[in-house]
Amino acid sequence: MKETLSNSGNDWEAPQVRQQLFSHQLRVVRGVSAKDGEEHFHPLQLRSISSQTPLTFAFYLKVMNAGDKSLHYLPFCTPREVFQDDWLTHLQAMKIDRLYFHNDDIDLVIDHLNDFLTLLELQEQDTTRQQMEMFYEHMNLTLARAWNAPRLGPHIHSVIRQVEWIIREIQQKEMPFHLLREILLKDYSIYNHAVNVFLISLGFMIFTRYDYLDCRHMAVGALFHDVGLGRTPLEVILKPEPLSPEELQEIQKHPRLGYELLRDCPEFPAESLRLVLEHHENADGSGYPHKLSLNRQHPHTRILRLVDAYDSLTCQRSYRPAQGVFQALKTIRSQEGANGPVFDHQVLAKFIQFLAV
Repeated sequence: MKETLSNSGNDWEAPQVRQQLFSHQLRVVRGVSAKDGEEHFHPLQLRSISSQTPLTFAFYLKVMNAGDKSLHYLPFCTPREVFQDDWLTHLQAMKIDRLYFHNDDIDLVIDHLNDFLTLLELQEQDTTRQQMEMFYEHMNLTLARAWNAPRLGPHIHSVIRQVEWIIREIQQKEMPFHLLREILLKDYSIYNHAVNVFLISLGFMIFTRYDYLDCRHMAVGALFHDVGLGRTPLEVILKPEPLSPEELQEIQKHPRLGYELLRDCPEFPAESLRLVLEHHENADGSGYPHKLSLNRQHPHTRILRLVDAYDSLTCQRSYRPAQGVFQALKTIRSQEGANGPVFDHQVLAKFIQFLAV
């Protein structure tokens, strides 16, 4: 029998939550939703939690009240507790892959990831995959902090530094492209999606032998391509039903809004800024916001447009299941605009080769 929460769960303490969870008395909510409270908490994958040092912040479990189906975040562990290995074993056995922290603690969580990365670098064995998984989480949170800040400018520099680091890591270590694809998270959030598009498009640029500067411009543009959605209501982004004409119009403002948010940041590359503005322009000139024909687009817009669509299709959404690779490519191939194919056929052919590596 599932536990019914009282007082919105505010009187629960971490040991009680763990005991109820491990005895299967709590109904855990998996994935994202548009329910109240989601904007105050952020997920962290279990793969990024260190069990070697005391925590400086609290972790929460997202549960649903068995009584009224309301959503609650209950304390799983508190500051100064050390995350126990047996907790991790229990959570994995229950197929729980993430816990949550309050957005006010985001700087503390990023510090936690930095410490974990340092520990991995000191290991004698190969930790490349773990480091990449940690980098994924680090970039996810760095984006969340930047996109939700009153001013983007002060955070641009730290994001670009991370971009430069990962380009060097992939090139110097000759990292296999399949590893980049394997660490992607397939449940949709605007941050997961941004990091997925960043890694896929960067891998594709390196695969097709673009130079460092082109890779840097693409990587920065990909990370920030949907920054305008950060100013769009979450209930619209995650709405399970078809969007109304007014909601669709609201969504279609995000390339222009992202451009306006970034254009006054002196450190943001002009080439990347164009990609943010143009990432929904189609090969046949039927896209938005300016219905640009292919010869008027930035040369890399067609790449970002394709990767953005591919990741959207292969991610689990609240209104549809994720498509497999072959089904997503079939969907992309079949999409037609008013004047022809939505996606550039030459880029698509090269992208299929990239996915086959």
